Amino acid sequence: PKDVVVYRKYCNAADLVELSVLRSKHYEWFRRAIVLLQAKGVSTALLESVGARLRYNLKDHRLVLSFSGVDIGRDCTGAAPAKWLKYHRDDGLGYVHLQGKNAQDTRVVITEDVFSAAKITHYTGVSSMCLLGTGFDDQKVVQLLNATVLVCTDGDKAGYNAARAIKQRLDVLGVPVQVRIKDGYDPKDMTPEELLEFVK
Repeated sequence: PKDVVVYRKYCNAADLVELSVLRSKHYEWFRRAIVLLQAKGVSTALLESVGARLRYNLKDHRLVLSFSGVDIGRDCTGAAPAKWLKYHRDDGLGYVHLQGKNAQDTRVVITEDVFSAAKITHYTGVSSMCLLGTGFDDQKVVQLLNATVLVCTDGDKAGYNAARAIKQRLDVLGVPVQVRIKDGYDPKDMTPEELLEFVK
């Protein structure tokens, strides 16, 4: 499976259950979801601390994270053609924005995936924007016009290419941009101490 986000036209509320229900009635799937989160260095408490509502989709076996304007599901089977799936919403956004602790802090850290964004905002208190991949369309650009941007995409070829494109586009608009990538690492792979150092 690839990290690229694919899109689905629906998310049937009848297929979603709270994690407490999943734990009591479908323990094996609950265990898989928790093991997945632990492997990515996050927890249900960490995700909820940055505003995620967590449920489980029993139809396609995805852990569903709901934010303002976005419902995104992470595969828990290991067999789906894509790890991430973004469910359609009429008011949907093409990104996840996590508000930092200090509304006066204009810094916004750009990441590719939700877990990286959640860890950064939770441990550093800085706002983050998860691109849900590497695309950087007008909807995302507009949200950053008054920000100081720290690009923390993944430390692979796609991440470096995305960072270069983001910086070029924002430079033209006069938006301050710094690229901070740790070669070979996703931000979610870093320790809280490393993340704090990264956003200084």
